[in-house]
Amino acid sequence: MKDPEIIESVLAGNREDFALLVERYKDMAYTIAVRMLGERTEAEEVVQEAFIKAFSNLGTFRRESGFSTWLFRIVYNGAISRLRTRKRTLSGEVAVMEKLATDEPDYIESEERDFRKQAVLWGIAQLKPVDRAIITLFYHEERSLREIGEVTGLHEDVVKMRLHRARKKMKKLLETKFRGELSNVSL
Repeated sequence: MKDPEIIESVLAGNREDFALLVERYKDMAYTIAVRMLGERTEAEEVVQEAFIKAFSNLGTFRRESGFSTWLFRIVYNGAISRLRTRKRTLSGEVAVMEKLATDEPDYIESEERDFRKQAVLWGIAQLKPVDRAIITLFYHEERSLREIGEVTGLHEDVVKMRLHRARKKMKKLLETKFRGELSNVSL
């Protein structure tokens, strides 16, 4: 079933069909939230609240954009709200690296790949929350600049500029932090 059909079914009284939308978008919603917040538990709470809000307000969904864009906007706003009210701050590098720690890989190639992945995720974590969301939506979700603008509430040209600046900042951060350890990193 496509999103519009599922939405019509839910609005017609088949509330259990909303689970199809949850299953379809839960992973990406979580990815956006955890990248913005840097905290898995908070990200899970934001995503859960976003799905509840989406379900409760499904009748007001205007369908000017896709359901996923609307949902990701709710997640984005929830994460921004959570960041504004957060009383404690993450200790940057240490907290991120602890979360990204994985089992020691069996092969040197996978060890280098894991290191590069952790380094890039560390770089993303150093960005402002809005820029984290833009990077995530652009590269992980492969959303267009227009769609990212709809999620973040920014004009498409601003999204393009922020994406460019975020890539430059990440490259500089990675080069400074991991001098020579990351070969051929292209952002």
